Amino acid sequence: PSHVTIKITSNRRRWSHVFPKGPNGQLIQHHHYQAGSSNDPPNNCPPPDQGGVLRSASQANFSDRQRPSVAGQPVTPGARKALLWGATGEQEWTPELLTGVDWKSLVIPACLPITTDYFPDEVCLKTDYVFSDYNLLPDDVNADYAQQRAIYRKPLSTHEVFRELVSQRLAQGFQIVDDGLGVGGLGVSGVGVGQVGSAVVGPRPADIQPSTEYRLSIGRVFHRITLCGSEIRVTRYRPRHPYPPFSVPYRYRFQAPDHETFETSWVTFNTEKLETYNWNYLDHYICTRGDSDFALIDSLKYWRFRVYILPVSTVSTRKILEGSEYCDLYSPLTQEEQEHISDNYLRFIETWINKIRRPSQKKPRGKHGRMMYRQSQTRSGSKVMDRGRASPATDSTSLTSSTADSEHSDSVEDTLSVPGETLLLKETATPQEIVEAMRHPVYGLSFLSPHASLPGHVFVSSDAVSWARTHVEHITSYEAAVKLMEDLRHQNLISHASGDANRPFIVGFHLYHIVNYDPNKDEPKPLKDLQSFESEWLEVEMKPPTAPPTVPLFLSDSLPTQCQSSAGPHYRHTHLEIDAQTKSDRVEWAHCRYQSIYRPDHAYELVVQWMAASGT
Repeated sequence: PSHVTIKITSNRRRWSHVFPKGPNGQLIQHHHYQAGSSNDPPNNCPPPDQGGVLRSASQANFSDRQRPSVAGQPVTPGARKALLWGATGEQEWTPELLTGVDWKSLVIPACLPITTDYFPDEVCLKTDYVFSDYNLLPDDVNADYAQQRAIYRKPLSTHEVFRELVSQRLAQGFQIVDDGLGVGGLGVSGVGVGQVGSAVVGPRPADIQPSTEYRLSIGRVFHRITLCGSEIRVTRYRPRHPYPPFSVPYRYRFQAPDHETFETSWVTFNTEKLETYNWNYLDHYICTRGDSDFALIDSLKYWRFRVYILPVSTVSTRKILEGSEYCDLYSPLTQEEQEHISDNYLRFIETWINKIRRPSQKKPRGKHGRMMYRQSQTRSGSKVMDRGRASPATDSTSLTSSTADSEHSDSVEDTLSVPGETLLLKETATPQEIVEAMRHPVYGLSFLSPHASLPGHVFVSSDAVSWARTHVEHITSYEAAVKLMEDLRHQNLISHASGDANRPFIVGFHLYHIVNYDPNKDEPKPLKDLQSFESEWLEVEMKPPTAPPTVPLFLSDSLPTQCQSSAGPHYRHTHLEIDAQTKSDRVEWAHCRYQSIYRPDHAYELVVQWMAASGT
């Protein structure tokens, strides 16, 4: 070791902080120093990040030359000094010498510093690395993508994109190269520093303008990100001769909660090739704010939060908590239990996923949502409507002062019968009269509040089915209510909220609107773009509750329809607004992958995916 010449690398420099420091703050076990002319004064030694050849400190015996410790002071010929090994710096290196590691620095915190001071020199970059570069113009790209969204979202500015590109690399383990010049903090700002130009020739004089540059590294991968005006240049350096990957197989025994014995399981751990990560795709994803042309792909290794909505069974859960040996304690859900679960699921999708807030005077869905699937029953006096409810498009206090509303109410009352306190449409009511009753300000449908991407008088399909069963005299079943709404759609009285007239009526959380509510009013129009609408709203079809099977499914002669196909559930994707109140100091967004059909007696999967979000 006393005569070994060692070239510093990113990995050697990366872990040097684990060695203890002496009284002067120098790393005691930092056994390298920058090679240079022995006649140069110490003040003229190049900084350690120049990537020069380093030698072991134990072989740093200065020859009998003039080497002043301070410029301008007399030099004593024959002076001989050595940088020695050991915790105190006083011992010569011997094979018996014990070296130490600052274990606290290695494990607390369990991460590397956010900065490093090593970056290869230009000669090393040209001989040992392969480079690739590309330019981003966020302003030009976002001008097109922002107009394609169903809901306008403010695009990221060029500076926001620039900082997000740096943040994405830090989140994946990169370190910022701080050369210690103290210019502009972690970034390097100035005129002619890291200019956007050819990576080989360099910038032309006409290209020189103020810019900001970040250099980052992880292992033997280095990135240079430069912001110059409205253009961002990304240069990537990867090793010309990468390390070969290796895999580690691991076998273990695992006992499931409902098994009596252990079973053999196995997994294989493979090393990741950092140089093959698709940073070009990720940078364009950030630049376009996750638009459809650059959707999340598995190779990006994005963050995800997977949610499974399961049917609840309080009795069975209590048995498991009490220490039951087995978990096969669940019994089939009754229809009433399935109706209750479906109602809670609708409330979850409406409130927490789609961020819909109904006015406080609205009638809660729980009062009539469970009527959606309920069998025919005597309704005389069994359902009292909340007469104080009003749609958000109509003020309940102005009902008596509006002549048009009075005439409208009179025309509807002619087709109404009033058994007890429940208002019912007569069987002879025409489709137009049914639609007029649906938009009645007192006992009509509960419409959603105005929204940027929605037309006027939008309602949820499950609410419409519940309303029809409660307020139309001859509608006595779930199937009849669905058929009534489909007939209204065929007559172009109601339509899907996207404006797609061919979209059938689907029960669940699907949004529809009343067509041409008032031609004299300037109301929002549908988007007429189903794909853009589906990318902003999470819509789920809900299947009606099923009766518990008399025999187990695996013993029955035929399987249910949903079990006859070997294909898995159908999934859809939509944007997810996670920072609606703009509490974050940066632009955040996410995506949602969800099953398009919900059955109350089945598990339901919903996955939140994000790359540019804090996750809180």
